Amino acid sequence: MKTNDNSNENNSNAQIEENENENENENENENEIEKENQKENEKENEKEIQKENETKAKEILLGNFTNFYHSNKFKDFSIFVKGKEDKQIEFKTHKLILSVRSRFFHSILYQENESEMYFLDCNEETMKNILKYIYFADLSFLEKQNEFQLVSLLKISSHLQLDFLSKILENKIIRSLGDSNVFPILKEMSSFLQEISKKNALIF
Repeated sequence: MKTNDNSNENNSNAQIEENENENENENENENEIEKENQKENEKENEKEIQKENETKAKEILLGNFTNFYHSNKFKDFSIFVKGKEDKQIEFKTHKLILSVRSRFFHSILYQENESEMYFLDCNEETMKNILKYIYFADLSFLEKQNEFQLVSLLKISSHLQLDFLSKILENKIIRSLGDSNVFPILKEMSSFLQEISKKNALIF
């Protein structure tokens, strides 16, 4: 009887020990999973902090550029356009910004020491929007333009070789075409298309 009791007791102890080992393994696994989850959460938090910092840095940069744009400091190039009653409107700008953003200005300002340029077939509002794009990559003004204003923007954008903006304008003009405006728009663009054709003829 004692032998059987001892055997049962040993079996019972072995079972208890096995259960304890299993519980320890489960706890270890749970701890490992918890650590992994904690690491993932920390990585996600770091990513969120990084995004927030990048957003703040861009906001600061935009603020700096806004102040830079509205201040007359360091402005070394004047753009003149047609104003009301044929008065000329002057936009004071920075050669460096213009040459970085526009292939046209880069070519002109690299070769010649110009301090001013006239675009008398461009109005004040159009040039103001073009400069918004050049300085800030701002496209918000596009939503307020009708199809004829878009054509005016496309003319100057193409002339200044602002390729990305020109492509956007072309697509918006095409989408705006309808039975009521297709011929007036084509008429408005005729001189512009002729200029493009001449340029292409010179290239080829």
